[in-house]
Amino acid sequence: MSKGTIVCAVNESTGAEEALRAASRLAGRLDMRLVAVHVVEDAPLSPSARREARAGGMRLVERVLAEQGIPAADRRVAIGDPAEHIGRIAGEEHAELVIVGSKPNGRRERPPLRSRLATELPQVTPIPVVVAPPRLGRPYAAASSSRLPDGSVSIGPAGVSSAPAPAAAALPSTRSRSSSPGTTIVA
Repeated sequence: MSKGTIVCAVNESTGAEEALRAASRLAGRLDMRLVAVHVVEDAPLSPSARREARAGGMRLVERVLAEQGIPAADRRVAIGDPAEHIGRIAGEEHAELVIVGSKPNGRRERPPLRSRLATELPQVTPIPVVVAPPRLGRPYAAASSSRLPDGSVSIGPAGVSSAPAPAAAALPSTRSRSSSPGTTIVA
């Protein structure tokens, strides 16, 4: 029996690929359920065209999961505003965490991250949001993770120390100091 749910926003971007990689790793390590969500933004108005757009979105989710070798994820597809629907689905799924991808912003080794969803989601859901950094065009270092004595998990590239992630049970109580109800965590 899983100990909670992680929702991950997926599309065809490399940022979403990294988010799914991080979400899958966390879900496996913390024995949590993974829900991959894709939102089709520009949907046609006719019912048959909307059905086809939804089916296309589901094919995209299936392909992205297959490319990363992630068979054990639930799949959800919606049509409309991504932040609104990802926030709604995260609530329906009783998620403890939402993971989104980002785009690099500049050419430095570790540039600031850009993520429209990370900006918008905390305004529509109280569920904490984690932003996965992009690969920045270099091979991704093998990830290492370890459970710490306090039950938290430290995840990061092999050979690089990272601050421990909060225990899954502690995530829902995390709150932002801003006026928005959610929290954005940059991993």
